[in-house]
Amino acid sequence: MSATTLRASCFSVIFLRFSTKLIQSTTDVAVLAINDFIKHLRIPITMVMAVMSTTESSLGHEPITFSKIY
Repeated sequence: MSATTLRASCFSVIFLRFSTKLIQSTTDVAVLAINDFIKHLRIPITMVMAVMSTTESSLGHEPITFSKIY
């Protein structure tokens, strides 16, 4: 067996184990998907919070404070 074939077979075994673990535990897959979705939303949420807090302070109100939930 050549080195390239050995590396390819090791990679395929690792990939198969990884994919079967993900398929077996649907909870982990759901959590990963939700986390990925939240990561994409972090920047827009932060921008909305900044706009809201500056709007509040420009209107003469106390600035809104937000607590991060992640």
